[in-house]
Amino acid sequence: SDIVIITHYHYDHYNPEANVEIFRDKVLLLKHPQISINRSQMRRAEVFIRKLKKIPTEIIFCDGKEFFVGDTHILFSKPVYHGFESKLGYVIEVMVEENDERFVFTSDVQGLVRDDQLEFVIQAKPTIIFIDGPATYLLGQKISRNELEQAFKNIVLVANLPTVRKIILDHHFLRDIEWKRFVERYFDKNIKNKIITSAEYEGKAINILEAKRWALWKEK
Repeated sequence: SDIVIITHYHYDHYNPEANVEIFRDKVLLLKHPQISINRSQMRRAEVFIRKLKKIPTEIIFCDGKEFFVGDTHILFSKPVYHGFESKLGYVIEVMVEENDERFVFTSDVQGLVRDDQLEFVIQAKPTIIFIDGPATYLLGQKISRNELEQAFKNIVLVANLPTVRKIILDHHFLRDIEWKRFVERYFDKNIKNKIITSAEYEGKAINILEAKRWALWKEK
């Protein structure tokens, strides 16, 4: 790839230990490291960008911006909450359009629970959308029943958009070993036919390692 997009500075979205040489001569479209960002991510961004500046790269802060690269159109949202509030910081959503396909990556919005997160998706009119899904495994701890209901309500709304053919529902959602129970409860047959995981999209078997991580750590 000639272009790399990083929507925020949590370590499950970029590897701080990776050799920055992998970014040599690439264009990096990054979440702004100082605007709409919490203190933790600001520190991480500062360290990461300092490393990047040691090699030839083009760094562009892309919050709310639009780019055209050949026949490809890339659109970024303004910063939105990582989930329901600003405690975990902000992320940027992304739309990539080429030919007749519009792919939207919500980043870590935890189910499109807020109006600004949802509005970007509606305006983008995706054909395929990756939604990180609500963190159902934290229900009653860091996510309330009302927040969960709102998240699924908005996912249903997106699924019923006339342009949407597929929804890749993954990341936070598949950290719950019982994720299929929520699919059965909240989605009708038509919507379930649109929903797949990242593994299924790539034609692979589902292997929810994050949901099994406590057991895997014990084995290690």
